[in-house]
Amino acid sequence: MKNIIIDADTGVDDSLAILYALRSPNFHVEGITTCFGNNNAEQSADNCLRLIKLSNCGYEVPVAVGANESLEGVFKSATAYIHGDNGIGNVILPESSQKPVAESAEDFIIRKADKNITILLGLQDTFF
Repeated sequence: MKNIIIDADTGVDDSLAILYALRSPNFHVEGITTCFGNNNAEQSADNCLRLIKLSNCGYEVPVAVGANESLEGVFKSATAYIHGDNGIGNVILPESSQKPVAESAEDFIIRKADKNITILLGLQDTFF
């Protein structure tokens, strides 16, 4: 089994890959970090928390909120017709009682870096 951290902007494509990873016997998701892209980092985190609940994976998966803009201070979300207003095609998943962890995505990754963990970026290219 491979221990992984997923970094995602949690749109439709990443949602499918996250669900796959959470339910796969080949992976243990040590955490999910979020960033801007298909939507803002906070919406991405909310989508992740809802996906974790939906997956019923059977273990705790921390979610850490990351960058909400580029180093240049630019945030341009994907237009709503691509991933919907919420990033997941306007699908309404049940709310999760879980909240994001208090540390930033950057600090979360640094803290986990000393373990044997693979960090996955661009998930749709990783799994599909």
